This record gives sequence, structure tokens and C-alpha cells, in this order.
Amino acid sequence: MITIPPISVVASPNPGTVPLSMTQHVTATVANDGTNQGVTWSVQQIGVPCSPACGTVSPTKTASGTPATYTAPAISPVLPVVSVVATSVDDPTKSGSSTQILTTAGGRLICSAGSGKESLLTGKYAFLLQTFGVWGGTSTAGSITANGIGKITGGEEDIIYFSGAGHVPPTISTTASLYSVGPDHRGCLVLTGTDGETTFLRFGLGCVNASGTATAGQFIEFDDTTGAGTRGAGSLRLQDPTAFAASHFKGNYVFGTVGRTPTVAGTAIIGSVGIVGTFESDGVSAIPASDIDLNLGGSITSKAQSAGTFQCCDGNGRGSGLFTDLSPQINFVLYQIDNTEAFFMMTNDLWGTSGEAIAIPSGTSFSQSSLNGTAVLRETAQSAAGPVVDLATVSAEGLGNLRTNDNVNSAGVFATSNTALTYQVASNGRVTLAGTSTPPVLYLYGPNQGFLLGTDANVTFGILEPQTGSPFSDSSFSGAYTLVVENPSSATVMMESGVLTALGNGNASGTLDQSSSTGLAANQGLNVVYSISGKGTGSVGSGTTAVVISSRKLAFIRDTDPNPTISVVEK
Repeated sequence: MITIPPISVVASPNPGTVPLSMTQHVTATVANDGTNQGVTWSVQQIGVPCSPACGTVSPTKTASGTPATYTAPAISPVLPVVSVVATSVDDPTKSGSSTQILTTAGGRLICSAGSGKESLLTGKYAFLLQTFGVWGGTSTAGSITANGIGKITGGEEDIIYFSGAGHVPPTISTTASLYSVGPDHRGCLVLTGTDGETTFLRFGLGCVNASGTATAGQFIEFDDTTGAGTRGAGSLRLQDPTAFAASHFKGNYVFGTVGRTPTVAGTAIIGSVGIVGTFESDGVSAIPASDIDLNLGGSITSKAQSAGTFQCCDGNGRGSGLFTDLSPQINFVLYQIDNTEAFFMMTNDLWGTSGEAIAIPSGTSFSQSSLNGTAVLRETAQSAAGPVVDLATVSAEGLGNLRTNDNVNSAGVFATSNTALTYQVASNGRVTLAGTSTPPVLYLYGPNQGFLLGTDANVTFGILEPQTGSPFSDSSFSGAYTLVVENPSSATVMMESGVLTALGNGNASGTLDQSSSTGLAANQGLNVVYSISGKGTGSVGSGTTAVVISSRKLAFIRDTDPNPTISVVEK
């Protein structure tokens, strides 16, 4: 019996960079090409031919090992990343790709937001990205090192596919991972793996410190040119490398994580998953105790208790661990931001989740009075009809009673309600609530602040923060802010990020970048009239509901958008 080995195609260089209007030689090596027919060449974006707008390749057919020439366009497409694809003539199902990043003549990443402010992004940054694609939901946590002049000089990442597809994260290429920052503090970042795989982000930077460095940013994935690819949103935080040690990951922590993906009947893919809890770290390698609540597609586990182990941290702030007494065990990775906070991601196949772990101040013991006064609750969920968001104020009297004033958009249907609940706070911050058919659980990490998880089939996940600064007025919303959608719950929603300047007099303007089912839209102008009441509620534009959280933060929803999100506007 004769076995004929299959044809394989490898294209090089992969990845590469090329300035606009300039050329790059690309070569395909074809193994087991018995007829020596070589390859045909094409230029694509996200699997769709895009020449000549994204460049040309000549000749369009070459023998194995014979170079072709890719010529970059004179004007960049909205996504400055192209694939020069070599397809076997003998077996057209086999191909290889050379990823090319389009740059300026000086080697800077092409970005329609502009450039010249790259020094704002300097140092190590932890990031968390929640995305949706044809395979369902994905979370990526990682760290990058930005050199202040437009290059990513190091980093690593972890990726979990909620569908169970599994993924080995690529090594970040330091030659083809680039960024640009424009004058309004919006910018572009491309993370390129050594395998040529890319993630292109549009971001807005805020919280500039005394050294002129941005300490936080918000971003969206911005490479779905067809509307049928990957879309998502996330955050970027400046890291403190002095915290990259086990001794700085010590004490009591609260974590809140969520993952969204469609349920697939007849498989183990259960849909949305939320995991919240509290744990103790000994600052060496042990997790002596934890309380954990899980909502696995509507299947509830309450107050599961487990010990565990961890390792922390490498030079990028990455640590890992597991809760050993649960069935199945829960594995996690973390990227340390500083002594008090880390991005936190569960890495169990099929139901990975991501979010944050926040340290509880040493010596804290929670009580009924830990809920006292007014707080703002932001909730997302995914129902059979579509995405659900709730922007609510919560009033507690410190003795076991609270009231929520909810503003809910359920797949385009807007409703307000007022609900009385009772609560009981445990000393570790776990709060049990009563008064509804599916009462949520809340884990506090400070007074009036924590992570909420519903016990409903829609897997409601929420973030509670104290409201400060009352009485409010239009002047409570004033200054320069970044904007991003928070914890998007479906692939159908529009992802957007950008910057917004509020004048304090009811008028605001800014620029947004958007990724939706219709494709990409960059540099979208935004002009809104806003109104803020004395209690901090109001609107930011027609048909919206907004709530001021503090002088630095506001959230709003679009009341009747059939694919709703919560937009967070923050200094």
C-alpha cells in the first residue's frame, strides 16, 4: 500500500511589516507537491479578497520557493493588516499565509486616529478582552510592554475559548506588534503572534499621571471587516512591577467573572457562565479557604468551599492556580496590576470566565452596615430573546433592607421598576438577598461595592459601586473621559470605544470607534445633550438613561436598542 503524504504550504515572512506604497517579497514553500504546480497568490482580509484596496501581489502564480512581490496600497484600508495568501494549485484546500502589517515610512503603525502621542503608553500594561466570534465567546488576559515610541517590546497572553475549542496562545512578536496614539488620546494597537495571528484594537486612554503616562484605557477589537468575525471589548491597566511576587498577592480577595456563549444543544456547551467568590491567599503558594458561587447556564452551586494553590508571578505579572476541592477543579490565571487588583480568568474548558480579583483591605470585617447609603448597580444578562442590561440605583439603610430602582432594557423592551429586598451580610462579605424568585448573591470587597451573580437562567452578572458626590447637576459631568461598552453579553451588540468631553453645561462631544454586524466604523463624531438630576440620574443623548457614579464616572444605556449594552464613561 502506497501512502501519499498531503501537500502543505508555508508562506514567509510571517509576520512582516511593510510601509504604504512599498514592496515586500513573499515566498511559498510547498511540501509534497508531486506535480510541481506551485501556488496562486491573493491578498485578503479576514478571508475575503480585498485587492487592490489592500494591495496587490505579482506574479499571481509562482513555483515553490520562487518569491512574489506584495505591493502595499498608497492609502491604508480601515484595518491596516493584510494576509498575502498562497494556495496550492494541485490541492486548493491547502494554503499558507504571510501576515503583513501596514506602516508609515518610519515604521509606525497606520492608524486613522492619528499619532504623535505614543509616550502616553509607556511601561507594562495588563489587559483583559472579552470577545465573540463564530465559535462563541472568548476571553484573553495578558500583559504587554510598550516602549513609548510605538513598539510592543514584550508580553504574554492566555486565551480561553468557551466553546471548548481550546487554544494555545501565540508568542507575541516584538517585531510586528505596534501601536499609535493620536492627539485626542485614541489610538490603535496590533498584537501579532509569531505565527502571524493578529488582534487589532482601537482604544482610548485616560487617567494620565504626573509622569505623562496613561494608567488606564478602554478598547474594542477592531478587525471584523465583514461583520461576521470577532468582536469584543476590554480594559488596559498600567502595572506596578514591584507587585509581581507572591508576597504581594496576600490576604483576602473577592473576584467576579463572567463568560458568554450561545448554548449548543446536545453538547457540553452550556451557554453563559458566572463565577464569583472570595478567597484567602497566604502570600506564598496556598489558598487556605474560599467561598465560591457558580451559575453554569442556570445550574446553581451556592457557597462552595475549597482550598487551593497558586504560583505568582513571572516578569509580566502572570500567576496561576486552582481551587482543588471543587468538582471539577477550577483553574485560573491572573495578571497582577498592583498590590490590590488583578485581572482574573478561569481557564476551565467549556466554561471559562473572566473579570477581576480585588483585595479586601487588611482587618476588614463586613456587617449589615457595609451596605448603607446609595450605590449604582450595572447588570448584564443574556435571555432567549437577546441581551439584557439593567442600570440601577440601590438604597440601603445599613440594617438589612434595601431598595433597587431599576432601568432595564430587555432586548429592546424598556421598563422601570422599584424592588424591596432584605439582605444578610456575612463577615467575609458574602451577601444573601431575599425578596425575588431568583435572588442574586453579592460579594463585597468594600462598603457598597462588590460583584453580583444572579441565580437565574439568564446568568445575570453585576458590578456594584458606591455613588458619591451628591447633590448632582449637569456640572457633575465635566471634563475629558474615555468610553467603552462593559461586559457585552452577545455577539449581536455594537462594540464601541472612544473619548468624550463634557462641558459641564449639558453639552458633550467626542469621537467613537465601532465594530458591529455591519463591519467597522472609525472616527465617528458624537455630539450629545445631557441632563443630570440632583439624584444623579438623567440622560446622555436622546433615548438614554444615565446614572452618575462619581465625579470621575458615569454609566448609561440606550433604552430601546434591541441589542443593548452598558456604556461606562470614565476619567
